[in-house]
Amino acid sequence: MGTGTDAGAESTNLAGESPEQVAEPTEAEGETTVTEEGSELERTIGLTGGLAIGVGTMIGAGIFVFPGLAAGRAGPAAA
Repeated sequence: MGTGTDAGAESTNLAGESPEQVAEPTEAEGETTVTEEGSELERTIGLTGGLAIGVGTMIGAGIFVFPGLAAGRAGPAAA
């Protein structure tokens, strides 16, 4: 396996593929076209999404609230 430091040696990645094998473009499978009709997503939030928003809101609020409470209990820095 080449390490890239050998002059003239073919380099390969850990899978044994040369850069030419990895960089070859591939054809898209099942190409689709986008039309104006029906291209909007449905606006819904499921149970998992709703829970994630709620938990994220609580954690986000806690990041700003608890340092203030801790600073109030700690007192002045120069005592």
